[in-house]
Amino acid sequence: MLVARESCLEALTEICAIPTAPYYEARVAAFIVARLRALGIPFETDDYGNITATYGGPGAPAAGIAFVAHMDHPAFEVTAVDGLAARGRILGGLIKAPSRFPQPQAVRIYPALPAAASEPDHGTAATCSYDEVSGELVLALASPLPDFREGEYFGVWDLPAMQVDDDGMVHLAVADDLAGCAAILSALAILVEQQAPFRVYAVFTRAEEVGLIGATFVARSRRLPLDTVVVSIEISNQRPGVALGSGAIIRSGDVGMTFDDDAEVVLRLAMTDINAALTPEEVAAGRRLRRMVMDGGSCEASRFIAEGYRTTGLVMQLQNYHNCPHGGGALAPEIIHIDDMVMAVATLASAPRYLGINPRELINTNVNVRADAAAERLKSSFAAWRLG
Repeated sequence: MLVARESCLEALTEICAIPTAPYYEARVAAFIVARLRALGIPFETDDYGNITATYGGPGAPAAGIAFVAHMDHPAFEVTAVDGLAARGRILGGLIKAPSRFPQPQAVRIYPALPAAASEPDHGTAATCSYDEVSGELVLALASPLPDFREGEYFGVWDLPAMQVDDDGMVHLAVADDLAGCAAILSALAILVEQQAPFRVYAVFTRAEEVGLIGATFVARSRRLPLDTVVVSIEISNQRPGVALGSGAIIRSGDVGMTFDDDAEVVLRLAMTDINAALTPEEVAAGRRLRRMVMDGGSCEASRFIAEGYRTTGLVMQLQNYHNCPHGGGALAPEIIHIDDMVMAVATLASAPRYLGINPRELINTNVNVRADAAAERLKSSFAAWRLG
């Protein structure tokens, strides 16, 4: 399946520049809802702000596949303000250390709710440093926050929104997991264009970075039919020996558990087609869709498994996980490779066609045929053994 680099870059440009944080995902949610409406895909929200969209192509079967990604990224909320001085609480898995803030870090602070479409939404400039004693951020505001109340302002690291290198590396202020959301939206656009005869759910969750909270509520609600195959899409820390640009990765487990083989079969069947379509040059360069345990952390797949869903995962690797360069140093953009996203989108768009196929029947048939053909040789050779 051909997926254009340019369309993936456009999808990243649009969503990854949107400020977000756990509990403060309103802007990303508004963008996703607008895209779903443009695609003509119906959706609903639950009481917690999670979004579930349902694509049902012509003649789609009742059983479906769900793609899940989260709308938040580690950032901070403003907890106290005194004039132009303020304090902030880090939300999510930032490696908290003074080395991340060797000098005041530029940030931008936003009200929890976006401005009206006719008003600018540039945020308030500020700088921050890390107070190792309290574990809080010390903020210096460029201008006051009007009518401040705790829980109504959040901040993000003021990093370059997007830069694309000649080798395909994409530097983003936020990749995890807005690039996952972008991949789902891109796959949905392909399915709509093809009028593909599948049933696909797209689930966009909140507050993943502070404990998989949104996914927990979606899984517990049984909003998805229990026979749905669930695929958790993540942007995950690079694994040793696998370079960015080597391809997307089927996630067979995380730090806490091994995922479900019956769910993974759907992606493995798609993997066969995708790898077969690679050019000899790509194969020689080590590019392929592969499967690995990605044990750098837990992901939303675990919450769906806990509630009885057949669940697997799909990963795009990144460098500077949660904006933290490996080995220390100041906060920096996250880096993914555009070709990994292209492969991830192709995998998501291809996977629904393999729902309900059981490759074990073919495997068992082939193994049994070979075993039966070798049976007489085994028996006759064993008859000559002298085991005492």
